[in-house]
Amino acid sequence: MFLRSDFDLESERADAEQVAALLESIGRVDKTIAILGTSPQTYMSTAFLPEDGSFTLDFRDGGPARHYSVQGQSREVVVGAFLSYLTGDNRWKTAAEWKRDRHYELIQG
Repeated sequence: MFLRSDFDLESERADAEQVAALLESIGRVDKTIAILGTSPQTYMSTAFLPEDGSFTLDFRDGGPARHYSVQGQSREVVVGAFLSYLTGDNRWKTAAEWKRDRHYELIQG
């Protein structure tokens, strides 16, 4: 899986150590976004929200109609979800109350 931060490629074949290190740095240095995925339309992403120190957590499994998100997540939840997604164990699917994000259907549909 590729790993990006603020749209810079961190690794084409990310491992757990790289993922955890990037997520620990989000919001603490000049990086605010992390994306882990297999293609431009299949990924998990997060963004740091400086207003309250929480994170968004998104995943997409195909086109805009298959984009889901959740707000107000802790760093711990985000790290756990990303590592689960990386290993393919699917625990990330129950890590949060995912809601379909129709915003992307409107702007990309």
